[in-house]
Amino acid sequence: MIWSEKFVGLKVLGYFLTHPSEEIHLKELGRVLGISPGSAKKYCDDLAAAGLIQESALGNLRLLRLNRDDFAVRGMMTACHLFWFKELGIENLAEGCTSFAIYGSFASGNFDERSDLDLLVIGVEADVKRDRVLALQEKLGRSVQLTVMPYY
Repeated sequence: MIWSEKFVGLKVLGYFLTHPSEEIHLKELGRVLGISPGSAKKYCDDLAAAGLIQESALGNLRLLRLNRDDFAVRGMMTACHLFWFKELGIENLAEGCTSFAIYGSFASGNFDERSDLDLLVIGVEADVKRDRVLALQEKLGRSVQLTVMPYY
């Protein structure tokens, strides 16, 4: 996600928000994100102090995971993915539609890596660009459930 790639702290937070069920140790997090273990530790310490991530230990490893029980974290998960969906052009799936909404687990912030994306389009079925829906599904690596309701 472009918005989070410039700032290391946002890059670390973005990793946890986009991998909500994953548990990872500091060295692996640094390797995956291309940052130093010291930077990973600094920002993980800050996120843990804020209650956004949780820690556990496995031998000498410090394991970290997103605190999905925190209501603010669920809101951040949703906001993070809205930025990503915007970058992927989600608004162009049904040009000329009256309204467009995301609902279900993505709207509530209760999604995980296996959740599908539920989209509601209020408008004309013919305005939906099915090829763009399939391309979005491929880019996301998850199923997109599209519901179209006519506007009266």
